[in-house]
Amino acid sequence: SFAEYARELLREKGITTADLPKIAMMDRTYVHQILSGRKNPRKDKIVTIALASHWTFEETQRGLEIAGEDILYSKSPRDSILIYALNQKMNVRDTNCLLAGHGEKELE
Repeated sequence: SFAEYARELLREKGITTADLPKIAMMDRTYVHQILSGRKNPRKDKIVTIALASHWTFEETQRGLEIAGEDILYSKSPRDSILIYALNQKMNVRDTNCLLAGHGEKELE
C-alpha cells in the first residue's frame, strides 16, 4: 500500500511521522490518516510528501503508481516543474513559488 511505502521511505530518510506535517505544510491529522492507510492521497499530496521528505524522482513515481495516481509526465508543463523541484530537492514552499511564477496551479 502507499501508506507502507511512504512509512518505509520516511524511515530510510530519517524523517519522523511527527515532523512530516510541519515540513510538508499539511494538516497533522490528514498526514496521520494517510500514513495509517485510512486515507488515499491524491497526486498533489503524494508529491507534497515526496518533496518534504526528499524522495527521488523514481521514488515519487513509484509512490504515485502504488497509489493508483498518474505518474509525473515531463511533457506536461506543471509536471515538468514538479520533476525539476524533486531533482533539485526543493521544499514545498519554494516549489509552490516556482509553480505560481510559471502560471501553474500550486500544490494543494
